[in-house]
Amino acid sequence: MKKLLFLILFGLSMCYAIDERQIDFYFGNGVWNTQDQAEISKGELGRLIENNIKTDVPFSIDIVYNWTEGELDDVVETVYQLQQEGQLNIGFFTAVATLYTGTPFSITPTLIAATINSLILARDTQPENLKEMLAKYDASINDGHRVVLISHSQGNLFGVQS
Repeated sequence: MKKLLFLILFGLSMCYAIDERQIDFYFGNGVWNTQDQAEISKGELGRLIENNIKTDVPFSIDIVYNWTEGELDDVVETVYQLQQEGQLNIGFFTAVATLYTGTPFSITPTLIAATINSLILARDTQPENLKEMLAKYDASINDGHRVVLISHSQGNLFGVQS
């Protein structure tokens, strides 16, 4: 009987620790955003939320930071993520080529396959970055909170993968 009473009281005390109304907002930054820029965006997001959310709903705002490993590796990572999501096609490569050269050039399936294979082999930092992001989401979910990811640019790709 004492054990049952303890379990009931323990269960009730756990209910008070969890606030299912709590919303944890996370900002996922875009490629090449510094930590400082991500903090500024988080602050702007916070002001928007504060001005538009019901005042009786508790919330928090944090960053799930998309690290940089240097411009080339960041491009590799982004293209790899786009490939994983099935968003790479001839149009994508033509657009990128046009941006960098000023004129479109012929892209063959062989060139695309070789590029994707090299991207897959080159990618080594993304799993650790995802683990860090997922740890934050998991902590919120384990606390019984709702999780909302608001992201920009490559932050969207990380959001889809997590």
